[in-house]
Amino acid sequence: MTTEQKIKKWSIILGMLPIDKKYYDVISEYCEKYSDVSAKESTIDRFTSALNVLSKLDLSKVIFTDDKNICQTSTISVKVDPYDAQDIRRQLGIDVIEMYSSLMREELILHLNDMINKDGGVVINELFSVLDFVKTSNNIEVESYILPLNVYRYKKLNKIVNKINERN
Repeated sequence: MTTEQKIKKWSIILGMLPIDKKYYDVISEYCEKYSDVSAKESTIDRFTSALNVLSKLDLSKVIFTDDKNICQTSTISVKVDPYDAQDIRRQLGIDVIEMYSSLMREELILHLNDMINKDGGVVINELFSVLDFVKTSNNIEVESYILPLNVYRYKKLNKIVNKINERN
């Protein structure tokens, strides 16, 4: 599928997000890759959450990669009130789940924007690899595969230096 076809396929969703049209190509690619992540696998819809987070970032400082191995696992958790945890366990608290899901998205947005400001950018493989309610600790946790841009540049530079050294 060409980039134009992907943009056309995702145009309705892209149009609902506050994303500059010049980034539709990379966001539609992300949509293609992660749209099959089912909400049934998790308490919270990871795909929608990822799009919400991406819409709040300076996408000019974001690089997407297919190589999960170069990224670092980043886990963010939000403590759930014990009474809310009971509702989540009994699957009664849809509004409670959405409230904590919203808190989780905001925490991830703050974390990524902090990385962008401190490191000049961020490399993203997957934002919501795992996002669920952890019953043993009463936390909602998100696991992402991300890397600060300066670390990514350092790894690329090391790779180039290693190739040069191999030739010598």
